[in-house]
Amino acid sequence: MPGDASAESRPRLVYLYSSGDTDHDVARVIERGLFRDRAVVQLASAFACYKVDRDGFEGRALIERLGLADRPTVLFLDPAGREVARVTDAISAKQLLTIMTGAGKHHAKRLKLTRKAHKDIARAADHRDRGNLTMAKRLLGGVAKKRDALYPSAQSALDAARQELEAALESGR
Repeated sequence: MPGDASAESRPRLVYLYSSGDTDHDVARVIERGLFRDRAVVQLASAFACYKVDRDGFEGRALIERLGLADRPTVLFLDPAGREVARVTDAISAKQLLTIMTGAGKHHAKRLKLTRKAHKDIARAADHRDRGNLTMAKRLLGGVAKKRDALYPSAQSALDAARQELEAALESGR
């Protein structure tokens, strides 16, 4: 999917379609109903939105990676590309709004955890630099417990900080 900087920090709404879907009931509901609903359109502005042809390279790759059926699908992905929710059936706008709100809340929670993790990693580095390795280890241990819930930027920072702490612990022996 195209990678612009503003889209990378937002959750994604991906509509997988095929030109052969014109008579498919789900495609008709999605395109003629849901994506024209004012509330859905308004809430969609919080997402980086993509329309991807299932028959194209990106569509086939998503279908394979996420184990999707070859049918009209609306995916909600976090900024790291992990699936949060999926719609493959004809649903109401109210149901879609509930799913979109949940996907947005999921993103907000992960973003908050990631920001806190970055702060704790920075605090751990300060403690490490001041020779307080026990406190640095404790802070990084707390971040590590939530590693899977963090966005990749914090996961990478955590891994690097843990390696630096291990080096400091070894040199302090």
